[in-house]
Amino acid sequence: IKKARKEYLGAVEKILTPEQFRQYGVVRKKMMKGMCTDIAEIRLLDLQPQIGFSDEQFEKLIPVLSDNLFQVIQIASENSEKQLRPLQKIKLAKKLKYNRKEAYDKIEAILTPGQLEKWNEIKDNAGQ
Repeated sequence: IKKARKEYLGAVEKILTPEQFRQYGVVRKKMMKGMCTDIAEIRLLDLQPQIGFSDEQFEKLIPVLSDNLFQVIQIASENSEKQLRPLQKIKLAKKLKYNRKEAYDKIEAILTPGQLEKWNEIKDNAGQ
């Protein structure tokens, strides 16, 4: 897959002007963000009956989950072709953990204590 992606991007870059290729990158990023937003909405719709978000909470949670997913995908993409040393892996794990904590802090600020408890129960059960 890595080889195919590299060959594909190389072929696209040869066809497009430098400005068009830059714009192509912008469109790809925008498309990926849109997909992350769609995934976040679907996930929240699944959780809605269990947690009971208000419409306002639902709308506030979408960008939190979407941004977190996009960051994880970006980190994975940036490091997918690298052979990481142990210290680099630790640094990457810390970055992912920080992103997860940052998203959780935002979620914590949006949900009520009772909703947050249900959220954590669902997360804990999904992890098992």
